[in-house]
Amino acid sequence: MEAYGQGVINIQMLHNGMWHDATLKNVWYVPDASAHLFSVKATAQNGYSTTLNKTRVVIHRGDGTVAASGKLVNDLYVSAIRVYIPRHTAEVYLAIHVETLLVWHERLGQQNKCHVIKVQKQHGINVEANKEFVMVVL
Repeated sequence: MEAYGQGVINIQMLHNGMWHDATLKNVWYVPDASAHLFSVKATAQNGYSTTLNKTRVVIHRGDGTVAASGKLVNDLYVSAIRVYIPRHTAEVYLAIHVETLLVWHERLGQQNKCHVIKVQKQHGINVEANKEFVMVVL
């Protein structure tokens, strides 16, 4: 299983039927994970405390108020946590540079254009090609 990035996410944690906002730092993005684990140690390093007993888990903020709670299910403590999607999202601008088949043909030492397309596809690179630059091999 691979992790694709690390960062900060805003979440909401359920306690007594109400969702409470929180922020998780140093979170790994692992889309193929079948379960999402919550580190008690990382929670403590961020100013929270955790109380565990035979049937429940309670996570407290630094001021003593309850941030989240959960219950013991099949030897794991389970808590309802969801990613918080803000109403007003940040704007992100992306720059995309499209290169033609001719550019790649020249970069690769005047290779046959069919070979250039094949190599690009093998490496997941999209090349803009049109009829005038593609040689058809029969």
